[in-house]
Amino acid sequence: MRGGPGPQKRAPRKPSGTEPSGTATGKGKQDSVKTPWQKLLAELREKAARKRARLFPGFEKKYLSDLKLPYRQNQEYLDGLFDKLRTEDPDLVSFLFETLRKPGKQGSLENNTYRLIEQGNPLLFRLPLLRHLLSKNPGDRVRALEIFAKTRTPGVLPLLQETLKEAPPGLLRRLISIYAELGDPRLAPTLLPYLDHGDPRVRLLALRALVSIGSPSLFGKVFEKGLGLPDGSKEELLLEYLAKVAPEKPKPEHLRALTLLLEMELPRTALDKALDLAARLSPPDRKARLALDKALERWLSHPGAKVLAARAMASHGNKSGVKKVLSELGRFIRRNRRVPYGYIQRARAYLAFGRYSEALKDAKEALRYSRNKANSSLFLLAAEIEMRRGKPLGILRYLKEGDLSRETLQQFRRDHPELEAFLKSSSRLRRFFRGN
Repeated sequence: MRGGPGPQKRAPRKPSGTEPSGTATGKGKQDSVKTPWQKLLAELREKAARKRARLFPGFEKKYLSDLKLPYRQNQEYLDGLFDKLRTEDPDLVSFLFETLRKPGKQGSLENNTYRLIEQGNPLLFRLPLLRHLLSKNPGDRVRALEIFAKTRTPGVLPLLQETLKEAPPGLLRRLISIYAELGDPRLAPTLLPYLDHGDPRVRLLALRALVSIGSPSLFGKVFEKGLGLPDGSKEELLLEYLAKVAPEKPKPEHLRALTLLLEMELPRTALDKALDLAARLSPPDRKARLALDKALERWLSHPGAKVLAARAMASHGNKSGVKKVLSELGRFIRRNRRVPYGYIQRARAYLAFGRYSEALKDAKEALRYSRNKANSSLFLLAAEIEMRRGKPLGILRYLKEGDLSRETLQQFRRDHPELEAFLKSSSRLRRFFRGN
């Protein structure tokens, strides 16, 4: 250590923030008119005070006075202290910034706090970002917190909660978006009350943040509140939440939620997600399976979703949907034997049901009746079927015959990462892609 603690050290002041404020009469008046928002802030304030008392009971005596040392004269010692402090607790950063926000010039303590953060996260620049956290303007602090959250800086959570206490309503949506960026499970209970907020935009942002966090313990409450939101994207968000928290063998509440969504009039993107999820989740009992099958049956008549609905039913043992879809397609083909459309649709159905040989047969019939008018999607379908069959030369054949553009071939490769294994095992297929 060069220099070392000397006359420049000052006895630190006792931290404030835990003392009661106001008179008993004043407090009683405030309690009588507290809104849910004010009650939430009061709870956060009390939790923060208890946490500071637990985490840093001897911090001032141990380290704070050393952080007030001039850096140039004590560089070696302070660099070692920074390394030690970063491993103590991530909430230390929050404590230091709270200390810096007290009245009076902080001098070396401010500069050393910046060094402590910068050395731990070199993506952050000292000015003006770090100074924004000390600003009296809540907007400045929110902007700094947004960047801190994106860079996953330790200690951002307590800073965020502190800012939440002081932020005006106009900044609420930005603060909730920061919660979503962090995805910290500890934030979920704090966000739950915002699903009842008066502003529908705040409610939707709160749902997005809760989905990002994906807390399994709050699924029932979030799902119930989320269904009541007016915005059309709520279904996709709830399905994303369900996909995050539902295990391979889901609980009854997860299947009830999925069944309820499938009984609604879902937008197409949400419907595809719901049907895919229904194919992946295994009902825990017969009652749940029957309820799910009943909800899936209504989609067997949907032109674009019936194959996915039948596949979902078949995934847990019910083949009735598969039989219905294939029967309808068979009747269409018998009435329109020379029309490629029927063969293409049945080939896609066979592919979804895992019946690859039959899928390839229909794809060949579609190509035969298309004559010279077959579009690229039909050749790509045949190549995909051959990939499922494990036939690299079959893949090569249909990609060649399709006379496909370089962009189409590269997109096919991106859409099917399993193709990479065939490229490693087949030199002819590998040369074909190298030439394109």
